[in-house]
Amino acid sequence: MAVVVGVVALESFDKTQAGEVAVIRNGGPLDNNSVRQVLQPASARVLGAIRYARNEQTQRPQLENVRWRTAHASRGGVTQNVVRREVVATGQVLEERVVASVPDDASDYDTRFNDAVRLARARAELYDVEER
Repeated sequence: MAVVVGVVALESFDKTQAGEVAVIRNGGPLDNNSVRQVLQPASARVLGAIRYARNEQTQRPQLENVRWRTAHASRGGVTQNVVRREVVATGQVLEERVVASVPDDASDYDTRFNDAVRLARARAELYDVEER
């Protein structure tokens, strides 16, 4: 039994290859998905996540096919301005983040809505740049 545990433990470690950078995120079901660690090319060995990420690359859309786009919708008397990470070819939404919310009955609705649209556009552009 100890041998099996030892082999599994040793196989859980991996390192980045030359020219490969790895971003490790928190990933438990109750965790946020913030960046935990960034590994530079030819790094020392670390636990598990790199091999999993390499295997998942073929199942995830490639970055060239994914863009952040803006959208807005009125829900429950409030217009939400959002940025969405979408697959370009299909429009499939991979992630959505609320940028601003404006009550539909606000006296300064037009001003606040236009400010929110500008903020959402800037945020989408920033996210696109960060992913490239």
